[in-house]
Amino acid sequence: RVAGLVLVAPAITPLKDEKAQERRAKRSSSSSPPSSSLKGKGSSMARQRFDFVWNLVMTANRAYFKAAVALLADVFDIFIKPFLAFTLRRLVRDRPFWMRGLGMAYYDPEKLTNATVFQYQRPVLVRDWDVGLLNFVRARVAPERFVKTVVDGFRVMGKSFRREEDHQINRDENTALEKLKYLCNEKNVPLMIIHGNQDRLVPLDNSKQIAERIPTAKLVQYEKCGHVPHEELPAQFLDSLEAFKSDITTPIQNK
Repeated sequence: RVAGLVLVAPAITPLKDEKAQERRAKRSSSSSPPSSSLKGKGSSMARQRFDFVWNLVMTANRAYFKAAVALLADVFDIFIKPFLAFTLRRLVRDRPFWMRGLGMAYYDPEKLTNATVFQYQRPVLVRDWDVGLLNFVRARVAPERFVKTVVDGFRVMGKSFRREEDHQINRDENTALEKLKYLCNEKNVPLMIIHGNQDRLVPLDNSKQIAERIPTAKLVQYEKCGHVPHEELPAQFLDSLEAFKSDITTPIQNK
């Protein structure tokens, strides 16, 4: 069981997530066969035939889209990934690259030490880290190869179009905000959000909007702090964690 959840300057955009949810709801309603308008004698059989054709078209459309994305991902692997891997290696080995990026994350760049910069550079010392990063991105966009995607598409089209799982909620398609609301509202997981008021990378308004949509969430704001409060204000950050830990463990001990 998850005792509590702490988010630090979360890059979750509630308004964008809600718009994505609305678009998914519209797609879901548009994919429902509009056969209810068929009336009169023989309408039942006509409705069944119409539903069958409609489901076939919608299933083929989804399979075509997945295959197209997989094809583009395969082209990326063959022609673009080697060039990007080389560019990444050259870019991240450049110390000014890290100084500029981390300087944007800090409210006070004077707190950015050489030791901190080196800790961020350490992962790139691992062999093939760049290939692993690009493979991860590709897996997020298109997990399967083009050929397998096409085969799976034909397999899906050959199955029954009225399966029970078609009407179930696929949580993998839910936005980050939906998943977070589910954990907090349905599973009663306590949530604390820590955000620096001077964060230039992720706006503070994002965390405020999350707190508005999850009434049980606790929003902690740090003054004179950027995107990395655990690095800029470590003592204050640990105090917030200790206080949150006490809040969520006291009810358990009283049971």
